[in-house]
Amino acid sequence: MMRTKNLITPLMMAAMAASLCWGTISCKSDDDNNGNNGNEPTEAQYEQQQLGWDIITQLSDERTAPADWENKTFEPTIGVAKDDDPYTRIVMTNDVATAATRYGDLVGLEIDESTAGYQFSLDGIGSLNYQRGSENDQYLAQVSVDIKQMPHLKKILYQTEKQAGLNASLTGTAYYRFGDVVQDEFGSYWICVRPSFSLEGKGDSHWMSTSFPLPEENIYHYKGSNTFDYYLPTGLGKSTEHMQNMVEMLYAMLYPDRWMHTLMSSPKLPMFHDFSTKRMKYHNIYFWQRVDKAWQEQKLYDNLLDMTRENAAYYISSKGVDIVYRGYTWPYGSGWNGGVYYAHYQDGKGDGMNNMHSVDYLTMKRDLSTLPLDFRNHFDYRIFGEKELFRFLVRYKTGKQLSKNKVYNPKTSINGCKDIYVYNKYYYQDAPNGIYDLNSEPEETPKPE
Repeated sequence: MMRTKNLITPLMMAAMAASLCWGTISCKSDDDNNGNNGNEPTEAQYEQQQLGWDIITQLSDERTAPADWENKTFEPTIGVAKDDDPYTRIVMTNDVATAATRYGDLVGLEIDESTAGYQFSLDGIGSLNYQRGSENDQYLAQVSVDIKQMPHLKKILYQTEKQAGLNASLTGTAYYRFGDVVQDEFGSYWICVRPSFSLEGKGDSHWMSTSFPLPEENIYHYKGSNTFDYYLPTGLGKSTEHMQNMVEMLYAMLYPDRWMHTLMSSPKLPMFHDFSTKRMKYHNIYFWQRVDKAWQEQKLYDNLLDMTRENAAYYISSKGVDIVYRGYTWPYGSGWNGGVYYAHYQDGKGDGMNNMHSVDYLTMKRDLSTLPLDFRNHFDYRIFGEKELFRFLVRYKTGKQLSKNKVYNPKTSINGCKDIYVYNKYYYQDAPNGIYDLNSEPEETPKPE
């Protein structure tokens, strides 16, 4: 089954073959943003530009679009290079359903394990064609890649650990775990929403930041023809997989018993997209209780989410969670009458959708031509109309992207960042290097304090 995500309408998909006006994704100077000068792309064309850059960012370490990016080249960093073919990248994956989801996230579609193949092309970018495999083949799925901005990437293989053999293996114990927090050199706090984990073949860690003020590179200054100034979020990054991991992590921290019971009783329900319940003992109820305890003791709910633990528990179980990502929508016209991209996560919509796996990708659009908007130092709720909801504006980076000079080792602290809370150090200070050894007895029962 395949259907188009709310982000990309069927009309927009039909417009993919049209000639697009590229280059408006990167931030412009203030003087360039004084209303519509008649040369801007249509709204459908603008959506396609966003989709093109989204694809580049998900395949590489790039986050902010450089000028004339459509005529530049970038190196692929998705997964790891195949030993005997550096133009093929391996992404460790547990099943066909997850492989399909990851491809869908990459190109802005929703497909599932029943989709045998899909051909995707985008004018100005190229093609990414999907073919389903199986656990009995050499891959769960493969994607043939022909992107002009990425000549050193020809194929993506989604493989299990067995299919990959020695490829993509991380040995030993990673430094960070779910819920750990670091602070970068610019003062922003980052939450680990999916750690490196050798037993699942996960080599890099993944991080989300909810911090303000936003860096200058994440602010787009648009001066409307109505004389209002709009300071809009931009270049936040797009990783729908790890956005969902973030809200599932919060749910597991706040409702660990419910999270685990639902997971073990629902065979179709993913565990953080691509973790195996066979290794639940490393992320069990006791683990989540201790993460929650540390977050309370370190006041991380208040400082990172701007919300008490009690309020977070109430909203996540009743109204769900909204995450603003990527940035603003089409910013042209009289004043600014665009919006922001956001995803709404909810619990309890049936097998496969519990534990915050039910998601709608939306755009919040509202006529704000009579109202200035400013996201520089806080979440400006006026676009949504109400403050009393569980909402975040997030930035996304991998551990490698967070590391100074992109020097990254999953077994050590992130280069250039300060540890604020690290589970292994917080609870196992007396362990070698402060790291809990995965080869020792799992955390199946509470240890004496």
